[in-house]
Amino acid sequence: MKYFYSLTLGLLLLISSCKKESDIIAPVLGIPTVITHPYSDLTNYSVKISGAIVKEGDSKIIESGFLLDTIPTPTVEKNANKFVRELDTNGHMSVTLTGITDEHRIYIRAYALNSKGIAYGNEIKFTGLPSKSFPGSISLSSQQEVIEFGKNHYTSVGELKITGTVTDLSPLSTIASIAYGLYIRNTTALSSLKGLDNFEAANSLGLFHGMYIENNSMLRSLQGLNKMVAAKGELYIINNDELTDLEGLNSLAYIHFGDLMIKGCEKLKNLNGLEELGWLNGDLVLIDNPQLADIKALRKLNTVTDNLHISNNPSLENLIGLESLRKVESIQLEDNPLLSDLNGLINVDSIAGLSISNHKMLKSLESLSKISNIDFLTVSDCPSLQTIAGGKIFKSIHGVILRNTGLTSLDGLQNMVSARVIEIFNNGKLTDLQGLNGLRLLEGETYSLLIHSNKKLISLSGLENLRRGTSPTGDGSVQIIDNPLLENYCGLRPLLASNWFGFFYVNGNLRNHTREDIISMCKI
Repeated sequence: MKYFYSLTLGLLLLISSCKKESDIIAPVLGIPTVITHPYSDLTNYSVKISGAIVKEGDSKIIESGFLLDTIPTPTVEKNANKFVRELDTNGHMSVTLTGITDEHRIYIRAYALNSKGIAYGNEIKFTGLPSKSFPGSISLSSQQEVIEFGKNHYTSVGELKITGTVTDLSPLSTIASIAYGLYIRNTTALSSLKGLDNFEAANSLGLFHGMYIENNSMLRSLQGLNKMVAAKGELYIINNDELTDLEGLNSLAYIHFGDLMIKGCEKLKNLNGLEELGWLNGDLVLIDNPQLADIKALRKLNTVTDNLHISNNPSLENLIGLESLRKVESIQLEDNPLLSDLNGLINVDSIAGLSISNHKMLKSLESLSKISNIDFLTVSDCPSLQTIAGGKIFKSIHGVILRNTGLTSLDGLQNMVSARVIEIFNNGKLTDLQGLNGLRLLEGETYSLLIHSNKKLISLSGLENLRRGTSPTGDGSVQIIDNPLLENYCGLRPLLASNWFGFFYVNGNLRNHTREDIISMCKI
């Protein structure tokens, strides 16, 4: 796993790399042997630091990392910043420090701790490069304006807007960071982002900005962003109709505090360029990309802290590329007409919500077998969906809505013990409710069980273990409506005979029995 920190007045961003060993400090009394390598890749925004454990000493390494200060000889007890770092299999560790302050000297030592004590590597030092800042906001709408602004050789800018008839960003090649937002919008002649070759970060000082590449009618390439390893804030790539891939983002490994949205790119065929993206602190949104057929470039993505939303991508046949994804808050899949399976989601662990709608080719949810817990499942307008799974697929599930599907069975939902909402609506092949056999309790402020417009449903068998409904407000309901063949209600007898006093409504079925009818007619 990679870690990150940002450096502003002593705070740092951490990203891994490896260097070769030198300047070894001799071990003393069984402590580790540690080295600090020379720094590398110093820019106006960042610098790479690395070190290594040459020998563990007489016991296992407990902790290792780097110590920083603005005065010499930082120690574990006295430092401006301490960064605990995991070692790779060769005993190497590294950091990339970002937000480097110009012409300030920083002293760094690697360190390691075992049961015998603390060992320090040799000390290295570096001085930030001279910089030149433009703290305000600038909008450049013509090539001449770009040229004139570029003559200032700024290394950082407060906010940068590129628009209009700009054709070439080469005059801006000295810019390494943008404190707040980078906006490349509504250009009519810009074909690539080449010229931003030293650019490393937007939103370097803020939390509510980011990068916005939108409505650029001639943009064919994102080349020029190759040095950007981490994005902070939103990264929006929207309505760039000539863009066919995302090459140029090849170094991007993290997105912090913002969403990645790729939307409305008419010719986008794949996500090539995102091969290094592993962690996203926000939403991943893929919407309205008519030629997008391949998302394999996401193969390293393991965490999306918020929502995965994939909608209206008519050429997308599968989700292959998401196999590394394990952590995601919720998943929303809508209007991807060729999507026939969810195999790419096979390793997702636990999610708050899963919503799947309007997928004509989807036949099963069995690929989701590793999901241990799901709070709420919604499936609608999936006429080819015949089965949820061939057995229990969720260890825990707390609510479900199934509308307009081809389900012949509810097999797969057996682990749903309690629920706030269950809605079974217009599932034309369903004949009973087998699969809900684990359901024992309806609960929540306004819990609801709705069985509506299932034209082949003849029996409520499957509900026999439902015995209670509980609500702090007393508001709960069971409604059985417009199921033209339904005459067997005996699955509800245990609930109705348990002094349950929620709202009970029956109408439009082959037989419309009262509570009393069901209790008296059905055997225990």
